Amino acid sequence: MTSPNLTLELHEESYPILGSTLNDLMTGIGLLGPRLGGRAFGGATWWELSWSVGAIANGARFDVGEVEIKVHARILLPSWRAPLRATPEVVRAFERYRAHLRAHERGHVALALASARRLRAKLVTLPGHSTVSQVLSHADALGQRATADCRRAQRAYDLQTAHGGAHELVLSRLVPAYLKGTEP
Repeated sequence: MTSPNLTLELHEESYPILGSTLNDLMTGIGLLGPRLGGRAFGGATWWELSWSVGAIANGARFDVGEVEIKVHARILLPSWRAPLRATPEVVRAFERYRAHLRAHERGHVALALASARRLRAKLVTLPGHSTVSQVLSHADALGQRATADCRRAQRAYDLQTAHGGAHELVLSRLVPAYLKGTEP
């Protein structure tokens, strides 16, 4: 058996928002941010797990040969060029928000990578089969199960983090003046 190959293809993209106050920024995120399940979010991660397995003859049986696993991930985050009239507090709040949001979305990528690593471990120890199609079918079933398990882990992560809210991703929480209703 050759060495298994695991690759990550990660693309980080942004959507522009405009404004100088937290209300402006929150409105922009609400209007332009990604929509998942009919709900707007500040950011999002889309991922796909793909695998390719070869089979090699080993006497009367066929074993797993070359294994390639790829994680394709795309992260979408807001971007903002602060106008001169934006206060330093708003600028810092947005920078902190974006950093927390990015960390949360990277958590989704980490979960997909962990699933890919578990899949790799299962594929390289797959027992031999009497036909190539049995090897490939068993490998595909493992890949489908890994994808389903990863989807469940992604949902649990969002529930545990309140879609990042537990990571202080609510922009309005990041500036005390905004909380007091005295936003400039």
